[in-house]
Amino acid sequence: MFSTSKTSVIGRTILLTTLCNLAIAPPIYAAGNGAIDRGTAYALGLLVIIVLGLAVYLAMVIIEPERF
Repeated sequence: MFSTSKTSVIGRTILLTTLCNLAIAPPIYAAGNGAIDRGTAYALGLLVIIVLGLAVYLAMVIIEPERF
């Protein structure tokens, strides 16, 4: 029923990133006090998600290099 193909993993990743961005962007927009617009807040939220994802990936590569 559930396949683990590459497109399935990519689809889940995009969905998870979008949902996380929907949770992160409104607090960024509210903290800006009108200094940033809504699109910029969503872009900053996406940037935060990407940076955290890269940090976790690099930490895993440093801790367990034989897996990669």
